[in-house]
Amino acid sequence: MPSGRLSRGDEAFLQFTACMRRHGVHMADPYRRTGHAGLTLDLPEKTSATTRAYSSCNHLISFVEEMKAAGMQARENAMSYRQRLARQQGLLHYASCMRTDAIPMLDPDATGNLSLGNVPRHRADRPLHPTVPPGGSCLPPRAAPWRG
Repeated sequence: MPSGRLSRGDEAFLQFTACMRRHGVHMADPYRRTGHAGLTLDLPEKTSATTRAYSSCNHLISFVEEMKAAGMQARENAMSYRQRLARQQGLLHYASCMRTDAIPMLDPDATGNLSLGNVPRHRADRPLHPTVPPGGSCLPPRAAPWRG
């Protein structure tokens, strides 16, 4: 992709944001998250006040959601039973550890999705607890560097 050009997904995120704003929903601009390709959206909570806007605007990003779901399904299909079990156990441990750090993370669902539930004014790139970065003490320790 030439520099200065947006991907189809990034364009869709910008159009979705503009559509939601036209329908009276305040939402932050899409932004780049370190380690992720393309733009990221912080979606507003789905409430009675945003339902109409979502109904009018979701079609703009539906193909992005479908592509992500297809990619996740392909990765899931390529995993062995042991790999899926190990991933699920790791995610359960991570969610439990986050709760011990006062971060209200729910257990992962059957497909491995983690959620903070309905946490007001939360952004995924900002810590919920002032002294604990997202996943801070819950991340597995890095392996010691190999020394020959």
